[in-house]
Amino acid sequence: MLFVSDLEWQEHKKLLGKRDYHISLGAHQADMIAQVLKGRIPHGKSLLLKGDEHLVKFVPGKQTTAKVADGILQVFLEQSDYGFLLNQLIPKAGTFHLPGAPYIQIQIVKSYIKNQQGEVVEEVG
Repeated sequence: MLFVSDLEWQEHKKLLGKRDYHISLGAHQADMIAQVLKGRIPHGKSLLLKGDEHLVKFVPGKQTTAKVADGILQVFLEQSDYGFLLNQLIPKAGTFHLPGAPYIQIQIVKSYIKNQQGEVVEEVG
């Protein structure tokens, strides 16, 4: 499990039972998430990201898809989408969709690093 301070996800229900998923990650932790994914997904292991209120689990899969189970957004990554995701996880704000599952949107948002007094000392992204 990897704690990610700026992690959120939303599920949007559409017509005919279809769903869109939106995941938001902080730019400051994007590189770290990519590095940990490299040590997990190719070896058949999942990665659970834990935010303040949300959980996202990346799982190796034969097909890229997503579902919600027990309050956890599970994203199953097929090999080419896994590679695409790694290339997109950089500390720069932006939004992208996984090519194999365009209904999964990932947004990297600016992160703010604060000092002990709570003042912003650095902006990432």
